[in-house]
Amino acid sequence: MSRKNSLVKKLLAGAVCVSMIGAMVGCGTTTADSGNSSAGTNTSSAENEAGGSYNKSDASLVLKVGSTFNEGSILCDSLEHMCQLIEEKTNGDIQFERYYGGTLYTLPEEFSYLQQGAVDMASPMQGIASQVMPLWQIGANGTTASKGVDVFNYIANEDETTSPLLQAEAEAAGVHPFGYNIGDYNVIVCRSEASSMEDLKGRAFGIPAQGAAVYEAMGLNVVTCETADAYESLSRGVVDCFAAGISSVSSMKLYETGESCLVLPATGGTGICMMNEASWQKLSEDQQKIFTEAYEETISWMKERYENELLPSYEKELSDACTLTYIEGDELEKLIDVKTETTISQYEQAAEIAGVSDDYELVQNTAKEYAEKLNAE
Repeated sequence: MSRKNSLVKKLLAGAVCVSMIGAMVGCGTTTADSGNSSAGTNTSSAENEAGGSYNKSDASLVLKVGSTFNEGSILCDSLEHMCQLIEEKTNGDIQFERYYGGTLYTLPEEFSYLQQGAVDMASPMQGIASQVMPLWQIGANGTTASKGVDVFNYIANEDETTSPLLQAEAEAAGVHPFGYNIGDYNVIVCRSEASSMEDLKGRAFGIPAQGAAVYEAMGLNVVTCETADAYESLSRGVVDCFAAGISSVSSMKLYETGESCLVLPATGGTGICMMNEASWQKLSEDQQKIFTEAYEETISWMKERYENELLPSYEKELSDACTLTYIEGDELEKLIDVKTETTISQYEQAAEIAGVSDDYELVQNTAKEYAEKLNAE
């Protein structure tokens, strides 16, 4: 376990993470039996952190927020934290109806619901909106959780060349994105002992359909299996191993079905936090500022929470139940390369159909260069 211990020290000393896009994903469970969240609404004085005083109006605006992921997952918890900040900073002027755990729509439906205004705010996963927002499909480039989301948000919100391209594409799609959410490390739960990706060859490798391409490219025997079915499939031996976000492995207790877990410590951003454009336009300038700052505060909060609280807790939980190994070195580099290349190739066709192939190449190259710069620091 010396390899794991050395990397864990690096993680806890610096940053953390995971990607998503159809591949090494899984930020939480997507079952629809959790019901609506009834998280409490906090109130505060007229003085708030968003920038001085906020004048409360007589009428409240009620917005719908949704997620196919359950509370306890990184994506859902980030949305909930942002909603609570907004309710607090507007002194109850803006309130949210929560629809978590897939109670309003399925994962593939999330972006269309947002476009149509059936939900006002959500975090559709990368890939779901690829046909109309291909420039937002960014390769992970193998960074930590904290740096990974920084790379994605730099491309979307900061770089003077790429940001206008992404924002124009989103506006044309009828949505207002705030930015990406932090990614989650992926874990491969194995029914028997395994300490490397090579050990998985020949085994039935379970993964949701949208993530199959990466592992197929690595020569694994992929079996399509949804995250909600993972526990039963592992228990019954329908699959020999299954890949999901470490938060999902923890919340669904998938580790109970295996003897070993392989951690893949590389990622980027994941779901894109956004609003329906018409809903965004209903907000006053002060309210829009509050939303934007609430998103930024939420990302900072989750990056720190993931590194200092969640990841160490997940690691202990999994290592208490089975053998835990971090993939690293040349094997990790190979996996990162395959994952990034596969991710990008999946969306090059969508970019070509949309007539933005040159812009797509620019986005990917800029993301790669920025990731290399952050990793060198």
